[in-house]
Amino acid sequence: MKNKAVIPFYRLSGDMYVVVDYSDAMKFIYNERSLGIFLKETRDLVQIKRSSLIEIHEFFFEDN
Repeated sequence: MKNKAVIPFYRLSGDMYVVVDYSDAMKFIYNERSLGIFLKETRDLVQIKRSSLIEIHEFFFEDN
């Protein structure tokens, strides 16, 4: 894949969260254990745990 998205990650401790207003439609929220996608229109929060993010990354980017 030639196009790569870069999302900065910060070392977090305790119960810290980072919130990024990504677009008019959504915000990204993450902490040391999960990534959340907040859909502004419906006010729904979709959470993806860290282990699932690793599995998704391996599926798309790792050579098997």
